[in-house]
Amino acid sequence: MKGAVELDRLTPVQLARFGGFCGRVLARAHSQSPGARVVHGYLGRSDAFDDAVAAWARAYADVVENDHALLEAAVASGRLPAERDA
Repeated sequence: MKGAVELDRLTPVQLARFGGFCGRVLARAHSQSPGARVVHGYLGRSDAFDDAVAAWARAYADVVENDHALLEAAVASGRLPAERDA
C-alpha cells in the first residue's frame, strides 16, 4: 500500500510529527538490516563514536543558530522578503 503526504498542507506541528515518524521508521529499518551487526561490531562497546557524534551535533547546532541569526537579520533589514505567521 502506498500513499502520499502533501507536505505543504501540514501545519508546523503536523510536519514535526511527520518528520519524527519518518526518522523512527528509517532508524528501525536500518537497525533491522544485516549490516547493523557489522556496524555494531566495528564500533564496539566504547563511547568514542557516541561522544564524537554528540560533539559534532553540538558544533553543528551552533552553525545552524548562527545561520538563523543571519537569516533573521536579512529579513529585518529588508534584504530578504519573508512572510511571517500572524
